[in-house]
Amino acid sequence: MSRGLPRGRLTWLLYGLAGVAMALPAWLVASLVRDGAGLLSWQFLTTESRPLAAGGGVGAELFNTLYVVGLALAVSVPVGLGVAVLRREYGWGRRWGPSLEALADFGAGVPSVVVGFVAFILLVGALGWPFSRGTGAAALFLLNVPWMAASGMVVLAAVPESLREASLALGASSWDTIRRIVLPSAAPGLVQAVTVGAARLLGESAALLFTTGVNAAARGWSFWAPGATLAVHVFTVRTEGLMPDATAVSAATALVLLAMVVALLWLGRAASRWFMHRSGLA
Repeated sequence: MSRGLPRGRLTWLLYGLAGVAMALPAWLVASLVRDGAGLLSWQFLTTESRPLAAGGGVGAELFNTLYVVGLALAVSVPVGLGVAVLRREYGWGRRWGPSLEALADFGAGVPSVVVGFVAFILLVGALGWPFSRGTGAAALFLLNVPWMAASGMVVLAAVPESLREASLALGASSWDTIRRIVLPSAAPGLVQAVTVGAARLLGESAALLFTTGVNAAARGWSFWAPGATLAVHVFTVRTEGLMPDATAVSAATALVLLAMVVALLWLGRAASRWFMHRSGLA
C-alpha cells in the first residue's frame, strides 16, 4: 500500500513550491525595474557617480568590476584547474589527495566575508597593500581558486576512464592524453564551472569591502587605485548613500549587475553546448 500524498496532490504541491520559488525573484526584479529602469541609459553607464548630487552614473564602478573580476579570473582559473589536473590526471598527492579534495570543497564553501577578512589581515595589515583594485583582485583570487579546483576535479572525474586507457594504449603520452582527450571531453563542464565562478565574483561585495574600499577612482589602469565595483556600489548607496536619488541609483546599478550575470551565464551555456557538439557529446 502506497503512502504519502496522492499523485495529483503531490503534483499540485510541487507546482506550488515551484511557483513560490519563481515568484520571489520575479518580485525582486520587478521592484528593481520599478525603481531603477528610468535611470538606465548610456550616460548612466559611462559617467562618474555623484556622492552628494543626483544624476550620477556608474562608469568607474563598471570599469572596476571588469578590471578586478577579469584579473582575478585570469590568475585563479589556470591555478585552480591546474590543481585539478595534477590531482585527477597525475595522481598528485596520492596519500593526502582526499584531504586536498576536502580542503578544496571547504574553501569553496567558506563565507566570502571570511575570505575578505583574511585578505585584509594578510594583504592590508601585514603587507601594507592599500585598498585598491589589486588587493580586491587578490581577495577574489583566494575566493575563486578553491571553487575552480573543486569543480575541476568533479568535472575531470566524470570523464570516462576508458577514453584515457584507449589513448594510452595507442601510444599517446599522459600529457597528450590530457590535452587531446580529457580536456576536450571535459570542456563543456569546465566552461560551466568558469562561468558560474565568474558570476559569483561579479556579485561579490563582502570580500571587496575589506580590500577595494568603497571609493571608485576615475578610470585608468593603475593596479593600486581604489576600485569599488558595482556590487560594492549597490551596498554603499543603499545603506549610506547621500544623493537624493539613492534608491533609484542602487536599483539601476543592481539591474546592470543582474544583466551582466545573466549575459555571462547565457554565454557560458552557449559555449558549453558548442564544445559538446564539437566533441560529439551532443
